[in-house]
Amino acid sequence: MKNDAKILILGGRGSSTNIVFNRLNTKFTNVFVIRESSESKFAFFKRRLKRVGYLEVLGQILFMVFVIPYLNYSSKARISEIRSQNEMDNSDIPSNQMLEITSINHKEALAKILQINPEIIIVNGTRIIGKRLLSSISCKCINIHAGITPQYRGVHGGYWALANNDFVNCGVTVHYVDTGIDTGTVIAQSRIKPSIKDNFVTYPSIQLALGIKLLETVIEYELAGVLLNPIENKIRGTLWYHPTIWTYIRNRLIRNIK
Repeated sequence: MKNDAKILILGGRGSSTNIVFNRLNTKFTNVFVIRESSESKFAFFKRRLKRVGYLEVLGQILFMVFVIPYLNYSSKARISEIRSQNEMDNSDIPSNQMLEITSINHKEALAKILQINPEIIIVNGTRIIGKRLLSSISCKCINIHAGITPQYRGVHGGYWALANNDFVNCGVTVHYVDTGIDTGTVIAQSRIKPSIKDNFVTYPSIQLALGIKLLETVIEYELAGVLLNPIENKIRGTLWYHPTIWTYIRNRLIRNIK
Protein backbone atom coordinates (compact mmCIF):
# COMPACT_ATOMS: atom_id res chain seq x y z
CA MET A 1 0.00 0.00 0.00
CA LYS A 2 1.24 3.51 -0.86
CA ASN A 3 1.56 5.11 2.57
CA ASP A 4 2.57 8.42 1.00
CA ALA A 5 -0.55 8.64 -1.19
CA LYS A 6 -2.40 11.94 -1.00
CA ILE A 7 -5.77 11.39 0.66
CA LEU A 8 -8.23 14.29 0.83
CA ILE A 9 -11.32 14.25 3.04
CA LEU A 10 -14.20 16.54 2.13
CA GLY A 11 -16.06 16.61 5.43
CA GLY A 12 -18.69 18.29 7.49
CA ARG A 13 -18.39 19.34 11.10
CA GLY A 14 -18.83 16.57 13.61
CA SER A 15 -17.17 13.62 15.24
CA SER A 16 -17.40 11.31 12.21
CA THR A 17 -15.07 13.50 10.15
CA ASN A 18 -12.57 13.59 13.02
CA ILE A 19 -12.75 9.81 13.39
CA VAL A 20 -12.26 9.12 9.68
CA PHE A 21 -9.34 11.56 9.54
CA ASN A 22 -7.58 10.14 12.59
CA ARG A 23 -7.87 6.57 11.31
CA LEU A 24 -6.49 7.42 7.87
CA ASN A 25 -3.85 9.71 9.36
CA THR A 26 -2.33 6.72 11.16
CA LYS A 27 -1.87 4.89 7.85
CA PHE A 28 -1.00 7.65 5.40
CA THR A 29 1.48 10.50 5.63
CA ASN A 30 -0.42 12.93 3.39
CA VAL A 31 -3.97 13.31 4.67
CA PHE A 32 -5.73 16.66 4.36
CA VAL A 33 -9.25 17.84 5.19
CA ILE A 34 -11.46 20.46 3.62
CA ARG A 35 -14.24 20.98 6.15
CA GLU A 36 -17.37 22.97 5.42
CA SER A 37 -19.44 24.92 7.91
CA SER A 38 -22.75 23.52 9.04
CA GLU A 39 -25.73 24.62 7.00
CA SER A 40 -28.07 27.06 8.74
CA LYS A 41 -31.16 25.49 10.29
CA PHE A 42 -33.32 27.92 8.30
CA ALA A 43 -31.85 26.82 4.97
CA PHE A 44 -32.05 23.16 5.99
CA PHE A 45 -35.72 23.25 6.96
CA LYS A 46 -36.66 25.47 4.03
CA ARG A 47 -35.28 22.85 1.65
CA ARG A 48 -36.91 20.04 3.61
CA LEU A 49 -40.30 21.79 3.47
CA LYS A 50 -40.23 21.64 -0.31
CA ARG A 51 -39.65 17.90 -0.20
CA VAL A 52 -41.98 16.61 2.53
CA GLY A 53 -44.38 19.38 3.58
CA TYR A 54 -45.16 21.33 6.76
CA LEU A 55 -46.64 18.56 8.93
CA GLU A 56 -43.73 16.20 8.32
CA VAL A 57 -41.17 18.92 9.01
CA LEU A 58 -42.98 19.92 12.21
CA GLY A 59 -42.80 16.31 13.41
CA GLN A 60 -39.09 16.14 12.54
CA ILE A 61 -38.38 19.36 14.44
CA LEU A 62 -40.21 18.04 17.51
CA PHE A 63 -38.18 14.83 17.27
CA MET A 64 -34.90 16.75 17.11
CA VAL A 65 -35.86 19.08 19.96
CA PHE A 66 -37.32 16.58 22.43
CA VAL A 67 -36.00 13.11 21.56
CA ILE A 68 -32.45 13.57 20.26
CA PRO A 69 -31.12 15.45 23.34
CA TYR A 70 -32.45 12.71 25.64
CA LEU A 71 -30.96 9.92 23.51
CA ASN A 72 -27.61 11.72 23.27
CA TYR A 73 -27.46 12.16 27.05
CA SER A 74 -28.51 8.61 27.90
CA SER A 75 -26.23 7.04 25.27
CA LYS A 76 -22.92 8.67 26.16
CA ALA A 77 -21.53 5.55 27.81
CA ARG A 78 -22.59 3.29 24.94
CA ILE A 79 -21.06 5.57 22.30
CA SER A 80 -17.82 5.70 24.30
CA GLU A 81 -17.87 1.91 24.49
CA ILE A 82 -18.31 1.54 20.72
CA ARG A 83 -15.52 4.01 20.02
CA SER A 84 -13.17 2.35 22.50
CA GLN A 85 -13.82 -1.13 21.11
CA ASN A 86 -13.18 0.03 17.55
CA GLU A 87 -10.30 2.47 18.19
CA MET A 88 -12.30 5.45 16.97
CA ASP A 89 -10.32 8.59 17.82
CA ASN A 90 -12.44 11.77 18.00
CA SER A 91 -9.48 14.11 18.56
CA ASP A 92 -9.51 17.45 16.77
CA ILE A 93 -7.98 17.65 13.32
CA PRO A 94 -4.67 19.61 13.35
CA SER A 95 -5.11 23.06 11.83
CA ASN A 96 -2.14 22.56 9.48
CA GLN A 97 -3.98 19.64 7.85
CA MET A 98 -7.34 21.33 7.41
CA LEU A 99 -8.98 24.14 5.48
CA GLU A 100 -12.25 25.58 6.80
CA ILE A 101 -14.75 26.80 4.19
CA THR A 102 -18.41 27.82 4.09
CA SER A 103 -19.46 25.33 1.41
CA ILE A 104 -17.83 22.39 -0.30
CA ASN A 105 -19.13 23.72 -3.62
CA HIS A 106 -17.40 27.08 -3.24
CA LYS A 107 -14.67 27.91 -5.75
CA GLU A 108 -12.19 28.06 -2.85
CA ALA A 109 -12.70 24.33 -2.29
CA LEU A 110 -12.05 23.48 -5.94
CA ALA A 111 -8.89 25.59 -5.96
CA LYS A 112 -7.57 23.74 -2.92
CA ILE A 113 -8.47 20.33 -4.36
CA LEU A 114 -6.60 21.12 -7.56
CA GLN A 115 -3.63 22.35 -5.53
CA ILE A 116 -3.47 19.19 -3.42
CA ASN A 117 -4.08 16.93 -6.43
CA PRO A 118 -5.17 13.94 -4.29
CA GLU A 119 -5.15 10.35 -5.44
CA ILE A 120 -8.41 9.62 -3.62
CA ILE A 121 -11.10 11.85 -2.13
CA ILE A 122 -13.22 10.67 0.80
CA VAL A 123 -16.57 12.42 1.24
CA ASN A 124 -18.05 12.50 4.75
CA GLY A 125 -21.10 14.45 5.86
CA THR A 126 -21.03 17.30 3.36
CA ARG A 127 -23.77 18.91 1.33
CA ILE A 128 -24.52 17.30 -2.02
CA ILE A 129 -21.47 17.88 -4.22
CA GLY A 130 -22.39 19.85 -7.33
CA LYS A 131 -21.85 18.74 -10.90
CA ARG A 132 -19.32 21.51 -11.53
CA LEU A 133 -17.06 20.34 -8.71
CA LEU A 134 -17.35 16.65 -9.57
CA SER A 135 -16.61 17.25 -13.24
CA SER A 136 -13.47 19.18 -12.30
CA ILE A 137 -12.01 16.39 -10.16
CA SER A 138 -9.83 13.80 -11.86
CA CYS A 139 -9.64 11.25 -9.01
CA LYS A 140 -12.37 9.04 -7.57
CA CYS A 141 -14.61 10.27 -4.76
CA ILE A 142 -15.72 7.68 -2.20
CA ASN A 143 -18.37 7.96 0.51
CA ILE A 144 -19.28 5.93 3.62
CA HIS A 145 -23.07 5.84 3.75
CA ALA A 146 -24.86 4.86 6.97
CA GLY A 147 -27.32 2.56 5.24
CA ILE A 148 -27.67 -0.07 2.55
CA THR A 149 -28.20 1.51 -0.84
CA PRO A 150 -30.23 1.84 -2.92
CA GLN A 151 -32.90 0.67 -0.45
CA TYR A 152 -31.99 3.21 2.22
CA ARG A 153 -30.66 6.40 0.71
CA GLY A 154 -30.64 9.63 2.67
CA VAL A 155 -30.18 9.61 6.45
CA HIS A 156 -30.51 7.09 9.28
CA GLY A 157 -30.62 4.04 7.03
CA GLY A 158 -29.91 1.69 9.92
CA TYR A 159 -32.84 2.97 11.96
CA TRP A 160 -35.26 2.82 9.04
CA ALA A 161 -34.25 -0.72 8.13
CA LEU A 162 -34.97 -1.84 11.69
CA ALA A 163 -38.22 0.12 11.80
CA ASN A 164 -39.29 -1.62 8.59
CA ASN A 165 -38.41 -5.04 10.00
CA ASP A 166 -35.84 -5.23 7.20
CA PHE A 167 -32.93 -6.53 9.26
CA VAL A 168 -31.07 -7.91 6.25
CA ASN A 169 -30.66 -4.36 4.98
CA CYS A 170 -29.43 -2.81 8.22
CA GLY A 171 -25.84 -1.92 7.46
CA VAL A 172 -23.35 0.36 5.79
CA THR A 173 -22.28 1.05 2.21
CA VAL A 174 -19.09 2.36 0.65
CA HIS A 175 -19.83 3.82 -2.78
CA TYR A 176 -18.51 6.15 -5.44
CA VAL A 177 -19.96 9.65 -5.34
CA ASP A 178 -22.07 10.98 -8.18
CA THR A 179 -24.39 13.98 -8.42
CA GLY A 180 -27.35 12.18 -6.83
CA ILE A 181 -28.11 11.46 -3.18
CA ASP A 182 -26.40 8.15 -2.37
CA THR A 183 -26.97 6.90 -5.92
CA GLY A 184 -23.33 6.17 -6.81
CA THR A 185 -21.99 2.76 -7.73
CA VAL A 186 -21.63 0.50 -4.69
CA ILE A 187 -18.11 -0.74 -3.94
CA ALA A 188 -18.67 -2.60 -0.66
CA GLN A 189 -21.46 -3.30 1.81
CA SER A 190 -21.76 -5.00 5.17
CA ARG A 191 -24.52 -5.56 7.73
CA ILE A 192 -24.63 -4.66 11.40
CA LYS A 193 -26.41 -6.30 14.34
CA PRO A 194 -27.21 -3.69 17.00
CA SER A 195 -27.51 -4.91 20.58
CA ILE A 196 -30.33 -4.25 23.01
CA LYS A 197 -28.22 -1.35 24.34
CA ASP A 198 -28.36 0.51 21.04
CA ASN A 199 -30.73 3.15 19.71
CA PHE A 200 -31.17 5.86 17.09
CA VAL A 201 -28.02 7.77 18.09
CA THR A 202 -25.74 4.75 18.53
CA TYR A 203 -26.54 2.97 15.26
CA PRO A 204 -24.43 5.49 13.27
CA SER A 205 -21.39 4.80 15.46
CA ILE A 206 -21.66 1.07 14.80
CA GLN A 207 -22.09 1.74 11.09
CA LEU A 208 -19.11 4.10 11.02
CA ALA A 209 -16.88 1.59 12.82
CA LEU A 210 -17.65 -1.04 10.20
CA GLY A 211 -17.66 1.48 7.35
CA ILE A 212 -14.13 2.64 8.14
CA LYS A 213 -12.88 -0.93 7.93
CA LEU A 214 -14.53 -1.30 4.53
CA LEU A 215 -13.09 2.05 3.48
CA GLU A 216 -9.55 1.05 4.42
CA THR A 217 -9.83 -2.06 2.25
CA VAL A 218 -11.32 -0.07 -0.64
CA ILE A 219 -8.53 2.52 -0.47
CA GLU A 220 -5.88 -0.21 -0.42
CA TYR A 221 -7.32 -1.82 -3.54
CA GLU A 222 -7.91 1.49 -5.30
CA LEU A 223 -4.30 2.59 -4.78
CA ALA A 224 -3.10 -0.78 -6.03
CA GLY A 225 -5.23 -0.42 -9.14
CA VAL A 226 -7.24 -3.54 -8.36
CA LEU A 227 -10.83 -3.68 -9.63
CA LEU A 228 -13.38 -4.37 -6.92
CA ASN A 229 -16.34 -5.52 -9.03
CA PRO A 230 -18.53 -2.51 -8.19
CA ILE A 231 -22.29 -3.00 -8.11
CA GLU A 232 -24.27 -0.61 -10.28
CA ASN A 233 -27.52 0.50 -8.65
CA LYS A 234 -30.36 -0.69 -10.90
CA ILE A 235 -33.02 1.20 -8.94
CA ARG A 236 -32.96 4.52 -7.15
CA GLY A 237 -34.56 3.15 -4.00
CA THR A 238 -36.17 5.32 -1.34
CA LEU A 239 -34.83 8.59 0.08
CA TRP A 240 -35.26 8.64 3.86
CA TYR A 241 -35.29 11.59 6.26
CA HIS A 242 -35.43 12.08 10.02
CA PRO A 243 -38.43 10.41 11.65
CA THR A 244 -41.21 12.54 13.05
CA ILE A 245 -41.72 12.43 16.79
CA TRP A 246 -44.94 10.45 16.36
CA THR A 247 -43.30 7.95 14.01
CA TYR A 248 -40.46 7.43 16.48
CA ILE A 249 -42.81 6.95 19.45
CA ARG A 250 -44.95 4.48 17.49
CA ASN A 251 -41.94 2.42 16.40
CA ARG A 252 -40.55 2.41 19.94
CA LEU A 253 -43.80 1.39 21.61
CA ILE A 254 -45.02 -1.13 19.03
CA ARG A 255 -41.78 -2.54 17.56
CA ASN A 256 -39.32 -1.73 20.36
CA ILE A 257 -37.08 0.09 17.85
CA LYS A 258 -35.29 2.70 19.90
